[in-house]
Amino acid sequence: MIRAPRDTVSYMICHESLTNTLNYVYEKVMNARTRWRGETKMGRRRRRVVRVLRKQLPKVFSCPKCGIDAVYITSKSRLQALVKCGNCRFEVEVPVSPTDQPVDLYCKFTDKFYEEGLP
Repeated sequence: MIRAPRDTVSYMICHESLTNTLNYVYEKVMNARTRWRGETKMGRRRRRVVRVLRKQLPKVFSCPKCGIDAVYITSKSRLQALVKCGNCRFEVEVPVSPTDQPVDLYCKFTDKFYEEGLP
């Protein structure tokens, strides 16, 4: 058993170094514990950040003629867009309104394809 010296100066130095060591060990243990359990230092749990993933509209569509996902849309002018298949080289010009998205232009393209019975 280790006994601390009885004189006050030595006792204070020994007590202070022991207290510092214990505080250091306590901080190490608590920091590891809070990281592991997801708590903050005051005992509250951290809130998980919930990110809302929104589905994005596709940029490449399936061709109604050959059935392969290779149709893409390029704009020719403000009033016309070119819908073109990269596989079978089938292309159609489609009228564009200011609020149209590429999905809308693809729908116009398929409507035109099935209405007119394009080759």
